[in-house]
Amino acid sequence: MNDQVFQHFRQEEQDIIQEFQIYLREVEDYYTSILTSFLNPREQYILQTLANHQHQQVYFDGGFEPSERQRALIYPDYEEPSFDKMELQLMEIQYAYKFNRLEHRQILGTLVGNGIKREYLGDIVTDGERWQCIVAAHLADYMQLQINKIAQVPVKLIPVSINKRIENKREFQVKQLVTSSLRLDNVIANVYNISRQEAKQLVINERCQVNYTLVSRPEQLIHLNDIISVRSYGRCFIQEIGNLTKKNRYPIKVGLVQK
Repeated sequence: MNDQVFQHFRQEEQDIIQEFQIYLREVEDYYTSILTSFLNPREQYILQTLANHQHQQVYFDGGFEPSERQRALIYPDYEEPSFDKMELQLMEIQYAYKFNRLEHRQILGTLVGNGIKREYLGDIVTDGERWQCIVAAHLADYMQLQINKIAQVPVKLIPVSINKRIENKREFQVKQLVTSSLRLDNVIANVYNISRQEAKQLVINERCQVNYTLVSRPEQLIHLNDIISVRSYGRCFIQEIGNLTKKNRYPIKVGLVQK
């Protein structure tokens, strides 16, 4: 990988870059397809960038439209990608929603707490009452047998056809911002309208994640397609980063998840 491509990535992303390079090399050498686990948007961006550089093909699908977390199929020229090849299963969480309320964090916590790896879990969505999630297909039987309660609420997890997926009611607010730097604390301060010192303390006190990884360095630089989660504040996606202006400021566009 040449320096021009390398500059898109940060040092701590080298492990995932190496993993993707191995996948791409295997597809090229053995002319066979490789299906990844679920990738977050930043990982999807890294894989697509590497694939473009090596003139290889990647198909992403996460079941929902749109999907935040998606699996990737790296495939040779002769193959036609499709949903059927992605090994995805839609699961409906059945519960008495007229008398109980579930939250995303409760569902995710229960699934992970039952030994299901995050890499095998896609999006968890709701229409305001019903909840569904996309998982790696091999988990469907296990989830049916093992999970019967979420946050003390009796539940059943039932495999359903992808044609029965619900429309995700989670709303996003798009914000256009101008920031003096791409430091994490500076971006957080601008997104959530708090002081730079408050944002810095949030990061130092380990209340912030970038791309689902806990961070503690306020000076960490933010990149395109990063996902920033701040406890008690919410989550945002870096959708665009403009060129440095004459006043040495960066215009950025973020998708802010409504709490």
